[in-house]
Amino acid sequence: MSQRSAADHRRAEISEMVAEQGFVRIDELADHFSVTTMTIHRDLDDLNERGVLSKVRSGAKATPLEVIERNVTFRQHHLLDHKRAIAAAAAAWIRERDDLSVVALDDSTTVLALADLLSTDESLTLVTNFRPAIERIAEADAAKLIGIGGAFDPQFQSFHGASAIESVRSIQVDVACISATSVWRGALYNPAEAPLLVKRAMLRQAEHSLLLIDHSKFSRRALHRQAGLEEFDAVIVDSDIDEDTLGALRSSAEHVIVAPVVQR
Repeated sequence: MSQRSAADHRRAEISEMVAEQGFVRIDELADHFSVTTMTIHRDLDDLNERGVLSKVRSGAKATPLEVIERNVTFRQHHLLDHKRAIAAAAAAWIRERDDLSVVALDDSTTVLALADLLSTDESLTLVTNFRPAIERIAEADAAKLIGIGGAFDPQFQSFHGASAIESVRSIQVDVACISATSVWRGALYNPAEAPLLVKRAMLRQAEHSLLLIDHSKFSRRALHRQAGLEEFDAVIVDSDIDEDTLGALRSSAEHVIVAPVVQR
């Protein structure tokens, strides 16, 4: 693993530790990763600058969840191997079914990894309100693209509001691919209401639905209920989920697919 790649993986793990524990000391992080405190200082400076956490004198404290959700640049690179594994499993699920040609993609970076895989398939029509996904699908110039317009939110890099919801309602969707910020007690939650309403519209409009969710979402809490796990045909999660959480998930969801993660 290159020095840069090692730093990226360490910083991703630091962000998870801080999010889960609320506060972590610099000396604890140095011991955990077997690196110097100066290395941890550099890691925290980078994560603090990107808004992932708040660096304080003796360590780092968690950034409010809604702030992280609005940091699309960070989310695109966070747990990328896990998102790619989940996306590969979702693409396989879709391609196994000949009757699925119109796919709605929400504004999550987990589903963005799926957009990369589906964008080269000329037999598909991809529907999304997420600007990065629109740009990547258009660049691939293969799958048909329907961009959902509306009120553009530069922080989420997606289109929301009444116009976006009406646009979704005007399309017959075969399968909606959705993610969420938090999974708690058999339901999904989101800290922001505007993107949540578009996700709900996609779910209501689709004949089938997939939930794409990485293991970190099970330790989070968010304000607004998005949907129940029972509303999805399948829930796809990465293989780093712990056994207890996986057992609870299987008891709430109709079908669970565990995607093996390959570290790059």
